Amino acid sequence: VLIPWGVISIALGNISLGIGLLVTSIVIVTSSCAIAGIVEGTDLTARLGGRTGGGHLKTYQKTLVTGFVTAAIGCNQTIAIVLTHAVRKDAYQTLGNQAFARDMSFAGTLAPVLVPWCIAAYTPTSQLDVHGLGWMPFAFWLWFMLLWQGVYAWRMDRKAG
Repeated sequence: VLIPWGVISIALGNISLGIGLLVTSIVIVTSSCAIAGIVEGTDLTARLGGRTGGGHLKTYQKTLVTGFVTAAIGCNQTIAIVLTHAVRKDAYQTLGNQAFARDMSFAGTLAPVLVPWCIAAYTPTSQLDVHGLGWMPFAFWLWFMLLWQGVYAWRMDRKAG
């Protein structure tokens, strides 16, 4: 069976491109975890985490703010997820892991997309050649989901007490 050399070089090119993207992802995740480890090692998370309690809504709001701040500083969705988890995990001891996972999915994953200079927002908007904050109204569903989780947390507070 004859295989044209062009097909092999294209196939090899795709493999090397895929491995390059994989290495980039590994570096991003590793550096994010290293930064979180440094932050935890300095007991900064204990000081930033603040007091626990105050109900689900207040805890969610603090986690959401932490997600925005870590995304703004780290400019990366991975750093936002890892650092938000490191800073806020102790606040969810009474609410449980399910509430923490739900809040993290909003505060750590969706909040960074709304920070214009974060990679999660910058890459798609630059590829679409959208400049400035002109894309922000089109992020309606992201804003809505963050607000909806706040309403859910408020309803859980009302139901509990």
